Amino acid sequence: MTVLVTTHFMEEANYCDRLVIMAEGTVLAEGTPREMKARARNADNPDPTMEDAFIQLIEQREQTNEKAKEAVS
Repeated sequence: MTVLVTTHFMEEANYCDRLVIMAEGTVLAEGTPREMKARARNADNPDPTMEDAFIQLIEQREQTNEKAKEAVS
């Protein structure tokens, strides 16, 4: 059985088996909640939340977009 859940509340995502995080129609990451949080783990934030993971993915996307714009200029 598959149940599709959409939410803007990242802590609800902890209850899912697998996640896909998207922004503006683009898949930024997919995996388990544990995998998503592991991507956001660093020395400053050793125990990130799902919201931390989401914010990091969005910031990385924005940085990539900015670099692409600079390369075109």
